[in-house]
Amino acid sequence: MDVIANNESREDMEARHRKEIKDLTAKTTAMKKTAKKGEKRKKKEILAEIAILEANLKAKHEEETKQFETMIQQKEKNNEEEVFLLFLIAKIIFKKKRVRNVKFPDMHLKHFFSIFAILCNFRLKE
Repeated sequence: MDVIANNESREDMEARHRKEIKDLTAKTTAMKKTAKKGEKRKKKEILAEIAILEANLKAKHEEETKQFETMIQQKEKNNEEEVFLLFLIAKIIFKKKRVRNVKFPDMHLKHFFSIFAILCNFRLKE
């Protein structure tokens, strides 16, 4: 089960975490106020419940952060593989153009990078 949404940015996730912490703080404050001064047993139960809620929230946030980091690393790896494949395709196109172009067998490296840039949807200034 995916804990975080795929389209959520790091800033959005951290803002959501801060909001959840703030909400939990408000909830724990309200819980503490329900126990009267003379009720030590109830106060201990509430403090134990608060500790469990805080631990659960902390564990949830750590898991979401780990999942986010894993997702970012996977995207970077996929991006590197994609760029490498585009590089290989550009190299093949470059070699085929050199073979077909008998008049100008010495195509410059600039042409290779132009082909690569086109494949990557970039524009190089000439």
